[in-house]
Amino acid sequence: MGVRLGEYHSVNDTDCVWEHGIQECSDPVMDYTVNKTIIHPNYYKTARLNDITLLRLNGEIEGYSDYIRPICLPFSGTKFANIGDTVTISGWAELISTENCGKSYKTFNITENHLCTMTLNNSTDQSCKGDAGGPVMLSHRLQWHQEGIVSFGYGCGPEFPNGHTRVQKYLEWIEENIHP
Repeated sequence: MGVRLGEYHSVNDTDCVWEHGIQECSDPVMDYTVNKTIIHPNYYKTARLNDITLLRLNGEIEGYSDYIRPICLPFSGTKFANIGDTVTISGWAELISTENCGKSYKTFNITENHLCTMTLNNSTDQSCKGDAGGPVMLSHRLQWHQEGIVSFGYGCGPEFPNGHTRVQKYLEWIEENIHP
């Protein structure tokens, strides 16, 4: 699943796996060269703060399909995602409060610049290693919005929440950097 922002693209995995020594990928796979990387100037890896990067690709993304399509950014000042809402992260998860999330991550401060999710009841689906950079999406009035970017988590099970960068908090920075 890819995320397109104008001429920019938030990179994630291409759902490729190694099976019997052969690389197999979900169709369709499209390769693009990254011409420029714009890392948030206040990115702090240890604390998982400002974990957002824009990538300028070598060309326009072509061939929209059921697998590849643009997504809307959240509106500034409008809150669509609420605690308890179901969001899509190449699977399904439920939004939880940053306060509850912070109880699981005592080594760094969970802020309002984060979104946190837990797996739905009796589900083993959750973002995991390799999913970082992928979109956290919410459907609102038949339109998909990217509410977050997969950022961090402990393991791959339902025991701990996952943390994501809250895109809405970075709209001004995106606007300042999206144009050549």
